[in-house]
Amino acid sequence: MNTKEKLATALKDLMNHKDLTQITISDITNHAHLNRQTFYYHFHDIYDLLNWIFQTELGNQNKKDSSNWED
Repeated sequence: MNTKEKLATALKDLMNHKDLTQITISDITNHAHLNRQTFYYHFHDIYDLLNWIFQTELGNQNKKDSSNWED
């Protein structure tokens, strides 16, 4: 699992217990066992990470269902 995936997993895990607006970057990095600077190396803010998660997961979904790529 790469660093971006670790941060994404941490955010998704935290969202199971907290509202997104209550989650801090420190929460995410502590949960992923990384430091804050590592987060900022990859993402500007939590919403940038959230966008990456959506793009990645939608991209993976599209690869699985390539028959509807035009949709």
